[in-house]
Amino acid sequence: MWRWTSPLAVAIAAFAAGLLTWRDGRSQAETIPPPPAATEVVLLTFGIGDREPTDWSGSVTVTGGRLVALEGWRFLQGDRIAGEGRWTAQSRLGPVEPNPIAVPGVNVPPARQAVQPVGVLLYLADGPGELQVRTAQGEFRVPLAGLRGWGGPTVALGGRVRIERLPVAAAPATGEPQEDYPALAIAPDGTEWLAWVAYREGANQVFARRRTAAGWEAPRPVSDRGDLFRVAIAVDGRGRPWVVWSARAGENFDLWGRSLADGEGSSPVRLTTAPEADFYHQMATDARGRIWLTWMGFRQGKSAIFARVLDGDRWSREIRVSDGPGNAWEPAIATDRLGNVAIGWDTYDAGNYDVKVRLFPAGQAGEIVTVAGTPRFEAHVSLAYDPRNELWVAWDEAGQQWGKDYAFGVNFSGATLRTDDYRAPTGGERLYAGRRIRVARLGPTGPVALTDVTPALGVSPVVVCELPQLAFTRDGACWLFYRRRVARNPRIDGWTAGGMWELYAVRGQGNRWSAPILFPQSAGRQEMRAAIAPDPAGGLRVAWATDLRVWQQPGAPQRSVTLRHAAIADAGEGAAPAVAIDPRAPLSDEPPRPPVHPTEAEDVAFLRAYRLTIGGRTYRLLRGTSIATPTPRPMGWVTARCYISIAASSMPRGSIFS
Repeated sequence: MWRWTSPLAVAIAAFAAGLLTWRDGRSQAETIPPPPAATEVVLLTFGIGDREPTDWSGSVTVTGGRLVALEGWRFLQGDRIAGEGRWTAQSRLGPVEPNPIAVPGVNVPPARQAVQPVGVLLYLADGPGELQVRTAQGEFRVPLAGLRGWGGPTVALGGRVRIERLPVAAAPATGEPQEDYPALAIAPDGTEWLAWVAYREGANQVFARRRTAAGWEAPRPVSDRGDLFRVAIAVDGRGRPWVVWSARAGENFDLWGRSLADGEGSSPVRLTTAPEADFYHQMATDARGRIWLTWMGFRQGKSAIFARVLDGDRWSREIRVSDGPGNAWEPAIATDRLGNVAIGWDTYDAGNYDVKVRLFPAGQAGEIVTVAGTPRFEAHVSLAYDPRNELWVAWDEAGQQWGKDYAFGVNFSGATLRTDDYRAPTGGERLYAGRRIRVARLGPTGPVALTDVTPALGVSPVVVCELPQLAFTRDGACWLFYRRRVARNPRIDGWTAGGMWELYAVRGQGNRWSAPILFPQSAGRQEMRAAIAPDPAGGLRVAWATDLRVWQQPGAPQRSVTLRHAAIADAGEGAAPAVAIDPRAPLSDEPPRPPVHPTEAEDVAFLRAYRLTIGGRTYRLLRGTSIATPTPRPMGWVTARCYISIAASSMPRGSIFS
């Protein structure tokens, strides 16, 4: 099974890299203002446990500090900021299970609903101080000095109000309308480098910016203008940052890179020369100061994982990291303090997606370890070494036969092709029928499951959490970042109207995980992964992209994409205890099901070979990911790894269809 066919991979990458804005006939996107200049951000959530819609209008007064700005959270029609420190808002009914699909001639009962909370974000400065909050349901005080921890909210008014500290978002880029795909690296002396892809006047360009103790320097252009896809950055042992991006020339994407120094830096260097696409690149620096570059590349129609190493001024030859007959996807890389390197990916070798890791002890190619090799869908791997030089792995998990024989909208259900009833599917598993994040530590005898993180993430029938990213602080605190989707109108077939993805994180705390931590101003597309780098002084630095869509109309993003940045300090909390092993959380506890299509290889070969000649012209079938073209419609456009067969006999090779 292919996520994309090879020609489509190139075309889709061009689409994703070049189309960062909405073209809806209205005015061009405008410069996005920076977030409020705050030193603390506090979220007040009202209406927890409400049994009926309730008025939570109120006000806040800050003593010993200053209220910089007030922003609504989950505001709907009728909710508003009513002036300085005042708001009008109420909790409202919302779905707690997906809505059924209206089938002609069938009386379908409505989905169950419950009262949903509402809240306000307080942007504060000159604190810590104290909050005095007055609402229609009562008053309470909040000493801000008591909110220093992460993921440990306090409550008020008998638990009906939750108070939690959030990261402070800043604007690290230029504020121009289209800035996306951030990458971060921090040198041993604490110098921070941020790179990103900008879109201006019909073309992409890579920019970078340095942050020292004196603050952010001016952005500098890194690449020429063109069709570019994503960027990665790392700092070598001499303190030189290297930036790598994927650039399109003709019908191919290749990797290019250059170093940045106090002067102009090096000239761009072409790092791949294969006639097929090379992209989804990641970088890391090993204990010897060498930069490792890994990426996904197509060779003779199959995708594999590759790597090169920069030692001083010399790049090594291309190394093939993955093996096996199936396609390999989206690599991740991590290094430890002993000189070890690990590269992970997911692969279709066994007819479903599994997670594998190749170890490079002391930088030398070692064995390939299967971390997750069950019949389930296991993909989107993330790797991180802790300060004890132990390797941790996180990935997404879904059910068996994931996405197979699936077609959206069949029989009003989006169910698999082998069933007439979405309530009792008998074939493959539809997209987003279930999604779980798994975390394991790779020990001498293989992967060891850790305390199940899923209950801590806020997963529910209407909330999806995925795309995990692991990171460790200098003190050993384990952070798990992820994208969390909420929707005003989820549907039982996985389709949603009014959905938005936001960046969240949880922090490992011994045998449990913290409560979810929201990153403000992080709403946007599904695949907007954050850039995360450990700070040598402690804590983490995080950068992310956002289109700043709002809950009143969450499916309709702004016409701009911009970057946000936050420093996550663990100061005052002490070293976090290691996340405990959970013997009740096996990596596989489900027997394999019979394959939903035992003749998959033959079917795929037939479809690829099929030709139809009409009027002297020959047509073929194109199969791959369906991407909806951006339109003014509020539902927006969807990016997902969809296994959909689409007959597009009149479309040219390499087309994107919708």
